[in-house]
Amino acid sequence: MISSRGSLFSAVLSPMDPNTAPENNLDLKWRQVLPPGAGLERRGNSSSVRVVLQCLTHIAPLANYMLSEEHSRTCQQSGVCMMCVLGKHTISAFKHSGQIIQPVGVTSLLSRLFPDFKPGLPESSIGFYKAVVEALHQSDLNGRKRNGQTTEDSLVKQIFEGTVQHALTCPACGELHLVFTPFRELIVGTEAPGNVTRDLTWYMMVEQLGFTLQFNCRRCKRSGHSHYKTTFLHLPNVLVINAKPRDEEVTAKTVKPMRYPEDLDMRPFMSQPSAKTEMYQLYGVTVLENYKKDRSHSYCYVKGSDEQWYIMDDDKVSLSNRRSALEQKASLLFYVRSS
Repeated sequence: MISSRGSLFSAVLSPMDPNTAPENNLDLKWRQVLPPGAGLERRGNSSSVRVVLQCLTHIAPLANYMLSEEHSRTCQQSGVCMMCVLGKHTISAFKHSGQIIQPVGVTSLLSRLFPDFKPGLPESSIGFYKAVVEALHQSDLNGRKRNGQTTEDSLVKQIFEGTVQHALTCPACGELHLVFTPFRELIVGTEAPGNVTRDLTWYMMVEQLGFTLQFNCRRCKRSGHSHYKTTFLHLPNVLVINAKPRDEEVTAKTVKPMRYPEDLDMRPFMSQPSAKTEMYQLYGVTVLENYKKDRSHSYCYVKGSDEQWYIMDDDKVSLSNRRSALEQKASLLFYVRSS
């Protein structure tokens, strides 16, 4: 086993079998052109939660699945199911475009499932994302087990989960170790104004040249540190990038200006050289800013199914543009695979 110091990746599970990449049965493009979703009613200081909910609602592969009602038609789970709750919210959001709806179902369920979740804190955006995705995963697994289906290609695995590869060489005997860890988000924030592509490259180089991992060699049984190289074995269909500086509390002051492209090429960071491209397109940006002393507010930009950018600020939904969406003090970025 290994323990990472300053890792770029936010691991969610234990090291895994590299051959368990989920089968992709998703529509990554919108099945139909829809108007932008409804605005969300302001309820307390929880704008950081509402912006993530808006981004998830406008992510094509997840929205396509929710709008199809494939899960809710056959769900037999006792109690409340996050898949059903988010599905109802997604349908309601597009049905009531131009209006204002209450997102109480999702947030109240998360509060029950995760009592420590605090929706009013600035860091609630990433906390909400992690919590709702994990709740979706558990709901899907429960349903699949009940129906006798495989759990290897669950919805969350297909959409949000990728795998990183750590390649380590034992300094004592030279044995090569490959360790695989799944992830659902990347953390690329820096102290200085950043650039997503540059920071990904920099972190890969630093981890390859200088950082170390502690591990136990399976060949010579010695424990120690080794230089290592980290690459991506599998990439998720939706790549979520957390732009906060690592190991810092999330506030409007710690989220630094970040240059991020509309089209992101991940091929240079793959474990295996490939002729195919690994291109992603930006579809969601959450923004955290100060609006009063010691208080912050979040809003977001989403790209709709009509390929237009919209700004969503609580109950307000307005047409925006590409330039504005790419010039924000972003805290979370949502990229969807485009190739």
